[in-house]
Amino acid sequence: MKITKSKDIRRLKAMTEAQKFIQGESDCAKGLAHFSGKGEAYDRGYAAQYEREQQETNQSIGEQDV
Repeated sequence: MKITKSKDIRRLKAMTEAQKFIQGESDCAKGLAHFSGKGEAYDRGYAAQYEREQQETNQSIGEQDV
C-alpha cells in the first residue's frame, strides 16, 4: 500500500493538533495559566481538562452534603 504525500501531510498535521490538545490538558492539570495564541487545539485541551476538574470538584462537594 502506497501512502501519498498529501496523506502523510494530513497525518502529520493531525498528530500536531493532537499534541497541542494534550499540551493544553497537561498545562491545565499542572495549574499553569492559560496561554492564548497556541491554537484552537490547545484551547480545547485546556478547556476539557478544566471542565473535568470542575466536575470532579462539584461531585466531591455533593458527596459531602449527603
